[in-house]
Amino acid sequence: MIRFDAFQRAALMVADTLTVTDLAASLDEVLDRAHAGERIAIELDGEVIAIIGPPIPKEGTTWGEFLATYSNRPRPDDRFADDLEAILAEREMLGNGHEWPD
Repeated sequence: MIRFDAFQRAALMVADTLTVTDLAASLDEVLDRAHAGERIAIELDGEVIAIIGPPIPKEGTTWGEFLATYSNRPRPDDRFADDLEAILAEREMLGNGHEWPD
């Protein structure tokens, strides 16, 4: 199975490819295009060395999203610790065997 890192995935989605020389001559225009959502590959000696464009969104949940989702959830009550201790005690009584009894 072939896996692409974030840079390789971004390289597949470029709107244009410029040389370093072309980039230097038109940096303002390239930044405006990136601000508008385009991704532009930058080449040096025929090899893509950079991608200029909007940031690639990270997968997963940010702390802000996590807090917004879970900050209003009910908190464990005062008996929660007692419940956990009871579960652990019962688990110890059952032992650490991995086989079910007959």
